[in-house]
Amino acid sequence: MLTESDYLAFIENMHGENRLPFLINNQIATSISVFIGYRLADWNLRLLLRRLYDISWGILVLKPPGDDELARRQRDYLNQYYAVRMQLNVYWGTAREFAFELRERWEKFCKA
Repeated sequence: MLTESDYLAFIENMHGENRLPFLINNQIATSISVFIGYRLADWNLRLLLRRLYDISWGILVLKPPGDDELARRQRDYLNQYYAVRMQLNVYWGTAREFAFELRERWEKFCKA
């Protein structure tokens, strides 16, 4: 039986090198990374996250999948998965909501 992980590995191998270029990987490893504008179903996001082994810390902005019990369990699982595996915090909201909240926090920080 093939898994999603097998499929992603197959796509990676079709495109050659499994790692990002050193300069990009190094920059991501030494900076805060923010991924905005992706959906959970985006294959390019899934491939990118598989290739990033050395993230020092980051934020993944995702639109919530819904408000029902299944969606809540999905969010809980992904929060835990990304936090433990990749040191990514998931912000559940739109890119606009994230930018608005980031600006508010920045303004409060600058006033302090």
